[in-house]
Amino acid sequence: MGSASDSEEEVDAKTILAIRTSAKRRHTRKANHLKALIDGEGKADDVNVALAVLEEAYSEVVRVNAKY
Repeated sequence: MGSASDSEEEVDAKTILAIRTSAKRRHTRKANHLKALIDGEGKADDVNVALAVLEEAYSEVVRVNAKY
């Protein structure tokens, strides 16, 4: 009988793919939003916020890829 952490490590391939794909999609949407703000000459505050959100999304992609 395994512990709860053992069951968390035993994630099937489909679930791993879904988790990684979801994180990548979030990152892509945030990157596209930032690009649209820059191309549309968005306000500096909006660009800074979008950049911070993009950095968080990137960190999530890195974390998910490292975990799985």
